[in-house]
Formats: sequence, structure tokens, C-alpha cells
Amino acid sequence: MKYLFIDDMPEYLKTHVRTLRKAEHTVELARDIGIGWAKIRTQSTEPFDLAIIDLAMDREIREFDREHEEMGDTLRLHGYGDLPRSGQALGLRLWRLRKEIHQRYCYITNHPQLWLDNLGKGDPEFEGKTLDLLRDVVLDKSDLWSGNIEEKFRVAHQVWEDQHWI
Repeated sequence: MKYLFIDDMPEYLKTHVRTLRKAEHTVELARDIGIGWAKIRTQSTEPFDLAIIDLAMDREIREFDREHEEMGDTLRLHGYGDLPRSGQALGLRLWRLRKEIHQRYCYITNHPQLWLDNLGKGDPEFEGKTLDLLRDVVLDKSDLWSGNIEEKFRVAHQVWEDQHWI
């Protein structure tokens, strides 16, 4: 499989990258959503099997102003307007273009419950799916290790297939 990690602190992903490459997967890294979006666009004829987006990125990119504003409105509505939202801004764009670009993605974060509690409550992604399903596409960084990372990403990829999101 071919993976793209989009995380502003890729040094923390070394173990994950090494594990996946050792298992003969292709892995690319991007330090922000602008670089990640550029890599996704250049792969348009052969998308990544899964883009893994860090939810806690806070570097806003002008190209994503509309998505940042919309995610900010949604988070403020639930009392979390100060949370970083760049990762979810990219996710929102990918969600809206999913039928065109066929790019599957999942999120990683150190605080998945905070995000999971708010997804589906007016959030524009994932069609208001249940919390149980979303646990497979919003992954806890501390729960990813060399013995389970391939399976966790395979499950996230499969959710996209099972839900016919593409």
C-alpha cells in the first residue's frame, strides 16, 4: 500500500514509517496541509491508498481559508473554537472532492475522544456516521505501534470501501 502522512511533527512518526517501509509499503511525508495537498494532487491518477492527517496541526494556509472558517464555525458551535483545525480543513476538502480524486484518509491525534465527541454533530464530514465507525477513521496516536499499525490503516481503508464514500 501507499501511504501519505501529513503531520507538522514528522519526527514522531519515525517508528511508524520504518515499520510500514519494512513491510514493503510506500510511505511519503508532508509537514503541512499545503505540501500534503500538493502531493495528493500530483498523485491524481494513482491516489495514495490512505492519507493519514494529524488533527492537531495549527498552521493555517491561505488556500484553505474557506475550510478553516467552516471548521472554526463548527468547532465554536460546540465550544471548541480554539482547537487547531488545519488537519480537519484538509480533510474537509478531501471529503468534498472524494468522488473526483478518490483519496481516502483518516485522522490521527493524541486526543481522539475530543474530536469524536464532536464529529457527526453538524460536522460536514463522514455523513453523520456513528461514533463506533468513526473510531476507525480517527485514530489515537498512542495506540499506533509496530504490531498494529498495518491493521489499523487497513481497517480505516476498508471503512471507505464499506461505506461507499468513494
